Amino acid sequence: MTISDAEVARTAARAGADVVRAGFGTPQARMEKTGGDFATAADLESERAVLDVIRAARPGDAVIGEESGRTGAAGAERVWLVDPLCGTLNYAARTMLAAVNVALRVGRDVTVAASADPFAGEVFWTDGAHAFVWRAHAAEPPGNRRQLGAGACAGLLSRRPAGAGACAGLLSRRPAGAGRVRAS
Repeated sequence: MTISDAEVARTAARAGADVVRAGFGTPQARMEKTGGDFATAADLESERAVLDVIRAARPGDAVIGEESGRTGAAGAERVWLVDPLCGTLNYAARTMLAAVNVALRVGRDVTVAASADPFAGEVFWTDGAHAFVWRAHAAEPPGNRRQLGAGACAGLLSRRPAGAGACAGLLSRRPAGAGRVRAS
């Protein structure tokens, strides 16, 4: 059975969120980056978990990870964009405001995207036509998945959250047709 790109994004974001949640509250080694930015061990471990899912499902695709940079074919049409811990400063300060973001860019368009909240147990994702939410503790069938209303898909792909840094760039390009979302 072939899984969709949206399912790959959702599964990868959940895998990263599991790592982030498991490490919360533990001492985190810091790796300094440029411009006063830093990564923690959780950033690196989350990115490994996300990349494991993507590489297993889509071995021919390229990836740009915030921590590892670009891997895969230089001219690849399909490029996964990964921010394994959006909110590293919050996380290091033991504030539960963080997310794991995964998106697929095909050519110039972002076609699918997922954002997982490690602490609320929610994953918001879009297949480019519709937006969904998955809640770990919900009793909503099938698989705790619920389609969101009109406009949610375009918002997931194009809205830049207030105060967001590099992670907001992952979801900043709207694919063709994203504004034509139908309510379910």
